[in-house]
Amino acid sequence: MRTLIQKRPTMIGYGSVAGIVRLVSWRAKNQQLQMINLKQHKMLEAEEGLSKAEFFEKYGFVLLDAKSAMTAEDWVASERDVKGVLKDVNNRSVDGGAAYRKRMDDFRNQDTPVKRIYAKEAEDMLKSILPRAKTIMPPAKGIRREIKGGLLNGPAKQVHNDYGLIFDEVVERNPFFDFDKQRETYEETKADEYMLINFWRPIKPMSTPLRSMPLCFLDSSTLGEDDFVIRFLFVIV
Repeated sequence: MRTLIQKRPTMIGYGSVAGIVRLVSWRAKNQQLQMINLKQHKMLEAEEGLSKAEFFEKYGFVLLDAKSAMTAEDWVASERDVKGVLKDVNNRSVDGGAAYRKRMDDFRNQDTPVKRIYAKEAEDMLKSILPRAKTIMPPAKGIRREIKGGLLNGPAKQVHNDYGLIFDEVVERNPFFDFDKQRETYEETKADEYMLINFWRPIKPMSTPLRSMPLCFLDSSTLGEDDFVIRFLFVIV
């Protein structure tokens, strides 16, 4: 099982769920895009003679051979209730945010198979390619993407950046993750940097290679701040 690990700049900024969403996406700017597939990626690694950690540092992504002990049932048991999250986000003015705070705590700390099994696997992978990491904060739940998942659980079909470029904006405008707690940890530990890292992998019950909606992304080293375009969309849930 191969796992793609990708650095992410820190946003989609949210106001009310039924309000305006600020979507940050990338612009090609009349450039000739160079497509690199899995086989070419392996060749690039071999040609440059870099370790996995060095390749990740240079390009912002890396492929790892990493089997997981997670079962199909484990992934289902660790799935995040996206509709419930949206409901609690919108009800913060009604209950003072009690349900929202409980859901955020569960997202990070609930006793799930992901917390018991995959969190340790993810930490080991991260330490292998980012040995300078001082604190790793894996969640206890995640979102399973599938073709029939609709707006909330389906794969994204546009080139985009989930978070943005300014971390304080991430904290203030994205209530769907516990970024405020992460910022507290960052400040308390006096860390030198903060990094959001994505893990992408097919999960059970998949038993064959992914053939539909394959993952594509841009090499972060080829992008500048002026390549990002701010778009305003209305999202009604």
